[in-house]
Amino acid sequence: MRVLVTRPEPDASALAQELRARGHEPILAPMMSVEFVDGPAPQIGAECYLAFTSANGVRAFCHGIEERDWPVFAVGAATAKVARNMGFAEVYVAGGDVGSLADMIAEHDYMPNQVFHAAGGHVAGDLAGRLIALGIEINTAHMYTAKAATKLPETARAALERQDVDAILFFSPRTAALFAKLAAAEALADRLAPVAAVCLSHNVATALKPLQFRHIQVSVEPTTEALLEALEKSASQA
Repeated sequence: MRVLVTRPEPDASALAQELRARGHEPILAPMMSVEFVDGPAPQIGAECYLAFTSANGVRAFCHGIEERDWPVFAVGAATAKVARNMGFAEVYVAGGDVGSLADMIAEHDYMPNQVFHAAGGHVAGDLAGRLIALGIEINTAHMYTAKAATKLPETARAALERQDVDAILFFSPRTAALFAKLAAAEALADRLAPVAAVCLSHNVATALKPLQFRHIQVSVEPTTEALLEALEKSASQA
């Protein structure tokens, strides 16, 4: 299948490699570009735990901080993999969403008194609210910004115009909403009838409501592997 990838870099290229290994043809169309926020290093106590709700949060944290001694709570497997690759040794993996992350932190054998959350400018879910309600102190720091694209890349726009796209992968409600906005602005909404939208969650699918796809396939769980399985399932429904 010819698959449009809306993730920002560097995750877009990594996903493209996985798609090629599965026999698909990826077309990169990042809806956002990630920029790290420079500033003084945050003060983090030795007994603190780190919480990462995205791989970009890990990268942004490591961009300006060399220490890797803190235990890490990662929202899902992909974020945990990046944390380990960046040098963190003690990494706990939640089920792929903020709710499961908060539950894991609260149910940890040694429930932390303090959590440091390396976040982006747009925070999905209310991790802070959930933890504060449980009596856990959390410091949320804005460490990166995901800048929205102002137009579709030419290769992606041309492929959609030719109706030469079989499926589009969406990982977040914000990404889906940005795509819907750009597709409408570039008069491509009526070119999506043959295309399957493959979404990480029902919240992501909801953000695509202004558009009419061949069908919308939702992953059974919020992980990259499950999303790729949903992509394969969408092919059988063509």
